Amino acid sequence: MTRGPHPRDGRRQVLDVTPGGFGHVMGELAPLLELLFRAGEGLTPAERAGALRYLERVAAAYGTYLGTDERPPPR
Repeated sequence: MTRGPHPRDGRRQVLDVTPGGFGHVMGELAPLLELLFRAGEGLTPAERAGALRYLERVAAAYGTYLGTDERPPPR
């Protein structure tokens, strides 16, 4: 991680991930990500659509809670 001044608010600090740090985290998460990818295997299209709707609503709830109301980009 590196720390630097916030571009618009000098009172704040911004943390950035270094390439080495990113590689380390992804290496640690790779087994979990593989398991998550496999979790959807065997679902019917209807089941996948239902799961997608649920996850989009979860993402919207997080956005509302955090005050960003960001929507995922259209597919």
